[in-house]
Amino acid sequence: MKDILVPFCSQCGSWNDHRGFCSNCVFTAEDSLPQPEPKPPEPPKPKPKPTKRPKTSEASIQNDIRLALGRHPACCLWRNDVGLAHYERRGRRYSVRYGLCPGSADLIGIIKPSGRLIALEIKTPRGRPSKEQLLFLQLVRSMGGFGAVVHSVEEAFNALERALEGANE
Repeated sequence: MKDILVPFCSQCGSWNDHRGFCSNCVFTAEDSLPQPEPKPPEPPKPKPKPTKRPKTSEASIQNDIRLALGRHPACCLWRNDVGLAHYERRGRRYSVRYGLCPGSADLIGIIKPSGRLIALEIKTPRGRPSKEQLLFLQLVRSMGGFGAVVHSVEEAFNALERALEGANE
């Protein structure tokens, strides 16, 4: 630490030459400053608990499939959210349905060169489609489109290959 210039020695009070110490007691101004107390050693940090593997959600599987199949040159897909939105205007409450219809597939698209409709219902590995979702896929197949329930990107690519070959399911 650099000596602090003080006009007198804080040990004996005699006048000094502003170098921070008294020639009689050889006391530096540095010694007169309060020294910070040494910090106690920090306790050891607890080891982080092993994190559980995050559950794969339907939304993340859907996004992975949409991005992967979106790169395929023979396929164009759109995300299809279905639900009911509520809003208020001028003191009145309104409800608006959005999406194709209740039970419609999560991803809807077109495959070329035929222009056929493709409908993919996305589920987690343990997920099961509802009755309305199965009815929608059956309707798509009965009208000449392709409909399938998929649980992963690999299953989605296999379904797309079947659709390109002309299968309904």
